[in-house]
Amino acid sequence: MMMSQAITSRPSVISTLKQICLRKQEIAQIYKAMAKRESSASRRETLRKMASSSEQSILSPACTLNQLGESVPSLKYSWWQRSWHQLIAQVNLPLILHLIQKLEAQDNYYLNQILAEYGQKTTAAINDRSEDRLVLQQMLSPHCRYRGQLTSEHLRFNQVFQDFSNQVAIACALETSGKISPGQAMERLEQLWEELQDSQPES
Repeated sequence: MMMSQAITSRPSVISTLKQICLRKQEIAQIYKAMAKRESSASRRETLRKMASSSEQSILSPACTLNQLGESVPSLKYSWWQRSWHQLIAQVNLPLILHLIQKLEAQDNYYLNQILAEYGQKTTAAINDRSEDRLVLQQMLSPHCRYRGQLTSEHLRFNQVFQDFSNQVAIACALETSGKISPGQAMERLEQLWEELQDSQPES
């Protein structure tokens, strides 16, 4: 069944991966446009690093495309697009940031929905107080404020989160072409979560 789903969904998966590559390239170009207009050296360097990070994030979908025998698309970034992004970066910072968030949200929406449902199910099962429930749901967010903090309470979570989220996104795309609901993805999600926890060395 899984093999059949993966085969029939191949065109949709390839199309989605190519769109992600193009969006990441566009986000990088926008950050570069902002950096050119930034007068502060420190903020300019930060924006350049963000552009570089966005370009590096293309590697994962690009590798998957290569494994599927497909080429990685290159963004046709015209002079008027470059001029437009530079202009709005200069005169309307909130607008350009909104554009970046919109592009990133298109990639993250499906995973966000799954993680939100997983957080609700987990915290409801252990009957935490509302404050604790909120904390755990925040931990399950891709923009988790606990990531990188090496406290005893969150260390194990931080270690597995990145691989976990990447595997969930790829597994859901390959198995269902993103057409299943978050609830239907729960079984696969929990299996991956357990596998990732088990794969970590004992601290």
